[in-house]
Amino acid sequence: MKMIVWMGLVLGALSAAGDVIVAKVGDTRELPCGDGSMQPTVSWYRGNELIVYTSQRIPRKGTGDIARRSSLRNKHLKISGLTEADGGKFRCNVKGIDRVVHTLVVISVWVTPSGALLVGSAATLQCKVSKLDSGPSVEWTGPDGQSHKESQVVLSAVAASDAGSWQCKIIYEGTVIHTESLNIAITEPALATTKSTTRSNSKGDVDNPTCLNCDTLPSDAVFLGLKWWIWLAIGVSSIVVILLIVCVIVTCIRIRRKKSNIPDRAVDWIFSHLDDLESMDVSEGGRSAAESEGGRDPPPGPRVRDGPGKYELFAFVSHMGTSTMCGHYVCHIKKDQQWVIFNNQKVCASEKPPKDLGYLYFYRRVAE
Repeated sequence: MKMIVWMGLVLGALSAAGDVIVAKVGDTRELPCGDGSMQPTVSWYRGNELIVYTSQRIPRKGTGDIARRSSLRNKHLKISGLTEADGGKFRCNVKGIDRVVHTLVVISVWVTPSGALLVGSAATLQCKVSKLDSGPSVEWTGPDGQSHKESQVVLSAVAASDAGSWQCKIIYEGTVIHTESLNIAITEPALATTKSTTRSNSKGDVDNPTCLNCDTLPSDAVFLGLKWWIWLAIGVSSIVVILLIVCVIVTCIRIRRKKSNIPDRAVDWIFSHLDDLESMDVSEGGRSAAESEGGRDPPPGPRVRDGPGKYELFAFVSHMGTSTMCGHYVCHIKKDQQWVIFNNQKVCASEKPPKDLGYLYFYRRVAE
């Protein structure tokens, strides 16, 4: 009878034995439970923490963070977005009996700083694993075969021999369960480029260089996050834009000056040709008397002659604005001995017309 009991305990222990599963941080893993056939009551635990279970074949979840990232696929447990805190013992319980117990180990391997390392700089290699009750332990092996019995390897001065593949070994219960590789690239520090000039003497011999340590601007020099040639393009473009703006301003000023000088030139021409205007005898049809006499006979009818020199102001146009290029024009017209102002659609009587502020005046001859 004792033999049968011992055999039952051994078979139960063997049936509950599971696998050691290794995963990286951020991975998704599925933990199997038997053949995967769905049972009415299945529960998954991490230690004593309930993750997910089924009640009448309806899956329900626990309250922890890992429960929110877990789901059931038949009896298998699927966990996504693994973190270092997710490591531990996972039990699959079917109808109150632990069918399988898996050990999940979550690892993360990296080097600081990332990327290629410079010779002589400092670097740190990290290999972190989730903590379990009985380990696991971590051991580094360098490219030269030298072992480091810790999870963190500090390289105070990186050497060219440190380049290559570093092996992070995960040891659990005295057995290496996983090996993770980390490739380290080493680069030499950039040397300052020098520029030297040589010259030949009269004998044809080459003299020593005249410049031994002439530093040149490196092609990858940056300032405020931009390379030097980008700043050069920005500067040239800014100068071109400024020159265009100056050209536009100068052109506008010249055009305004030319337009403002037109009335002044007309007045100057009139006053400089007063004698010619007085001697002109305008005939009907807009031709002068000399042209009429030299041509064909004028048409019958009275000929227009210059009348008396008395004129009367009957209208003027005034301007309201800072200059002739902008503003508003109004007109005053004398009708039936009454001044009337015309301002767009407004027409009304003007008691005190501003005759001294007119821009354009209209006169008519007064008959004697």
